[in-house]
Amino acid sequence: MKRNLLQICLTIFASMLWAPASAQEETFTEPLSQISFPKKITFQYQDSTRTLTATGAAERKHAKRGKKKGEQEFRSVCTVAHYMEHPPNGDAQKIYGLILESKNLKVFVMNFNTRIPAGKIKEWFLGQTERKDPAAKKKILKSLNEFADLFAGEFMQNERCEIRWLPDGGTMVLLPGAPEKIIADPAFAPFWWKLWLGEGSSFERSDLVNRIVSL
Repeated sequence: MKRNLLQICLTIFASMLWAPASAQEETFTEPLSQISFPKKITFQYQDSTRTLTATGAAERKHAKRGKKKGEQEFRSVCTVAHYMEHPPNGDAQKIYGLILESKNLKVFVMNFNTRIPAGKIKEWFLGQTERKDPAAKKKILKSLNEFADLFAGEFMQNERCEIRWLPDGGTMVLLPGAPEKIIADPAFAPFWWKLWLGEGSSFERSDLVNRIVSL
């Protein structure tokens, strides 16, 4: 009996050692920030388990004045990974349009690479919308402010949030330690996805799709 118990304990211990290595095989790493993300994510939606595949990831840096005159220093602020259900394949000229037109589930996972003081992410989000399609912005201004207000707090290093574009047109926001929030406005998610996947993105947008772009 004791021998059997010992064998069981050893088996459990061995499986614990194996699990992280297995999980590591299922991740990919954004090369500039060295932040890793799962290759696939799953969650429940409308009573079914949905699986999304990573299309790529990109880092965002903040420039500040350096110690010497005219010098700039760069700080890694966040790394964002993009996921899709049944992601399309296409060349670099067409892939962004294919993603934006798709009705499948889409997700941005945002990893904060440093501590972010309260109000800074909200300020940055709103700043990204300046001079970006004023007519479209006017239509979703209420939803945009509601969305930005969710990010008014402080974020700690390595905390993550998710922005989900749901097939019904809603946008779900998941923040650390907070209940999920739905922005029902169907015009908001396309506006935000175009902000990060369109021309003039705050990220190197080609990095957000490099896992599905055909050569």
